[in-house]
Amino acid sequence: MNVFSRFKMRLDTRNNEINKVHQFISQLPEIELILDNIAIIENRTSQLQKLKSTHSSLIEYERRIKEGIAFIKSQMEVIETYEQERMELLLKKGTCPTCGKNMKNLDHHHFN
Repeated sequence: MNVFSRFKMRLDTRNNEINKVHQFISQLPEIELILDNIAIIENRTSQLQKLKSTHSSLIEYERRIKEGIAFIKSQMEVIETYEQERMELLLKKGTCPTCGKNMKNLDHHHFN
C-alpha cells in the first residue's frame, strides 16, 4: 500500500468518526431549547413562591377578620347590656330625661 492509500484510509476513518459525532450531537436536544425550558421553570417557581406568600397573607387576614368580628360581637353584647341597664334606671327614675314627662314603661315616645 502506498502512502496515499494509507492516508486516504486514515482520512476516511476520521471522517466516519466525525460523522458519528455529528450524528450523536444532532440527537441531543438543542441548548437553546433547554435554556428556554430552564427559564420557564425558574419563572414558574418564582410565581409559585409569590402565590404561597399571598396565600399565607390571605390566611392571616382571614384570621384577623374573624378576630375582629368576634370583638365586635362581644362589644355589641356589652352595649346591649349597658343599654338595658340604662333603660331600667330610667324606668326606676320615672321621668324622661328628654322631655321631663312621667314614664311608666319603655313605650315612651323618645325611646322608640
